Amino acid sequence: MKIFTKQWTFAGFAALALSLLLPTVAQAQDDAASEQPAADEAATMWGPYEVNAGGYADTGEFLGLLWVGDSPWVYAYAFEAWFYIDPATIGTQGTGAWGYRAD
Repeated sequence: MKIFTKQWTFAGFAALALSLLLPTVAQAQDDAASEQPAADEAATMWGPYEVNAGGYADTGEFLGLLWVGDSPWVYAYAFEAWFYIDPATIGTQGTGAWGYRAD
C-alpha cells in the first residue's frame, strides 16, 4: 500500500493561505471605495490616514491601498506583502517597517 503525501514548504503554504483569505487588489479597491464612512460617523485613523468601515486606508504614494484590520500588521496590495508598521511612528520624515512576502 502506497501512501501519497505532499510536502509543503512554509512559503508555499503561506502563499496558499493568503490567496484563499485575502481579496484581490481590484476587489479590495472596490470595497474600499464603497465603504466610505457616513458624514456623521467619527473617522477612524491609522497614523495620518483615514480608515473606512472595511478596514482599508489609502496611503497614496506612501504604500498605496492598505488593509489595516490587524494593525500594526498591514497588507499592502501594491506589494502583495505584509508589513509591520507602528502607525504612531508615521511622520513626514518617514517610518520604519518590517516586511514579509511569501513567494
